[in-house]
Amino acid sequence: MTSKPAPRDYSFIAPLYDHIFQRFLSEGHHEIGNLLRNVRNKRTAKVLEVGVGSGLSLNYLPPSIDYKGIDINEKMLIRARDKAKMLGRRKIVLELMNAQKLAMKDNSYDLVLAASVITAVDSPLQTMKEMIRVTKKGGHIAVIANLRENDSVRSQFVKILDPITRKYMGFRTDLDLESLKRLRNVKLLQQKKVNHILGFPLSSFLLFEKR
Repeated sequence: MTSKPAPRDYSFIAPLYDHIFQRFLSEGHHEIGNLLRNVRNKRTAKVLEVGVGSGLSLNYLPPSIDYKGIDINEKMLIRARDKAKMLGRRKIVLELMNAQKLAMKDNSYDLVLAASVITAVDSPLQTMKEMIRVTKKGGHIAVIANLRENDSVRSQFVKILDPITRKYMGFRTDLDLESLKRLRNVKLLQQKKVNHILGFPLSSFLLFEKR
């Protein structure tokens, strides 16, 4: 299944995306930066970013990493390609691709990243399964997502807003952590609240290991 075009694919906001989101998403991208620094000494390390968007994570890339970023939106990729040219690194490949059907072989990557992606696609669990499939055994999958906590009053209220956020803002609010933990062949290693605004966390940073 292919994702539907704008407004869900953020074409309408691509020119302003960095100005709007860079500050709000900085905590989550800092966690991604830490992961990338941890693999920088592995000369053969292969990293895939699913939903690279405008390329907010590119500045964190060590030169030695073999990196591929994919996105379903060409306008966002144009912005990411401009940033990649400015970095002058040789091992950055950016491609147009659907996150729910990755055109990569099984067990290909040491680290797979997805920042603010799985709640913006039609099928979050299918996207996660594809990310798991292309990750090497013992490799890691890092996800940043706005998750619903089943036992909180706030989450119940946020769930009510789900039809509105899906239609007008392009993301869902009904995804919970338990559904991700039930996925096969992965183990949750870390969970951390990130992207705080006025002390309120917008997102969760999740780190999984493929078993």
